[in-house]
Amino acid sequence: MRLNLMRGDEVLFRVIPNSTTKLPDGSYISPTMDGWSRGEYRIVQVQEPEVVPPTAAEALVIERDGMSCTPIQGILALGEENWNTIQGYRDRKAPNGNPMTPWAERVVIDKAQTWKRNSTRIAGFQTILQFTDAQVDDLFRTAMLIDA
Repeated sequence: MRLNLMRGDEVLFRVIPNSTTKLPDGSYISPTMDGWSRGEYRIVQVQEPEVVPPTAAEALVIERDGMSCTPIQGILALGEENWNTIQGYRDRKAPNGNPMTPWAERVVIDKAQTWKRNSTRIAGFQTILQFTDAQVDDLFRTAMLIDA
């Protein structure tokens, strides 16, 4: 139970139930309890808001928003075969020898400072590797544990 000392509609401070409390005018009340009043002062019980835990889907959205790792962590979590697939995509050449992967995409693969789970870059990796959403989630969970 949470109690507040009030003066009119103003909350002065929180008080501990069944304790001794000093009022701003220097006098004391004991024990503090809901419903106590004297002059302009009163103690009221505060209704705690009901905390509703997120659903599994909401919790996953929250978790994904916080998922990020360094490229080194991500590459190590991907493993050599999957990283080679990404590099193969990056290095594709047209018959005339020109790169098929757009320059900006190659720069992102090579120079990213952070990988974020919800980024379009990771969505691109997911498509290239044909990973499910759950596989990408697990990749980030693993990557974030790597000390590199």
